[in-house]
Amino acid sequence: ASTITINDKFRGAATAGNGKVIFAPYNADGVGVFDPSDNSFVLVDIASTITTDKKFGAAATASIGKVIFMPSAADGLGIFEVTNFVCNASTAPTNGGLGNCTDTLESGSTCQPTCDAGYTLFGERSCVEGTYVDTA
Repeated sequence: ASTITINDKFRGAATAGNGKVIFAPYNADGVGVFDPSDNSFVLVDIASTITTDKKFGAAATASIGKVIFMPSAADGLGIFEVTNFVCNASTAPTNGGLGNCTDTLESGSTCQPTCDAGYTLFGERSCVEGTYVDTA
């Protein structure tokens, strides 16, 4: 979910090499990822990795495509690998073909499969925060 309802959610942020802004979680249960190209915000859940409050106090971009979080109450550094969320949309629908759908459909993108003769396409395929959605 990308809705957060607690105080002191984040402390510090860093701009990743892909232009996204990565927020260091303080009391949030996830890392905040803001994409200024479309003003989207994704909360990447890390609750299974660390459960303490006051986790990290700052963020810095590393030259290897990672963002490093400085510990506050955490037992060590936080290392967040910056990725582009992608979905696999490479399965052709029944009675159709792939169209422009691939196995690397980026988050926020859509694609259109094709239909065999005599069939009509309704809907589309999309990738939402790394989750494949098929309404075609």
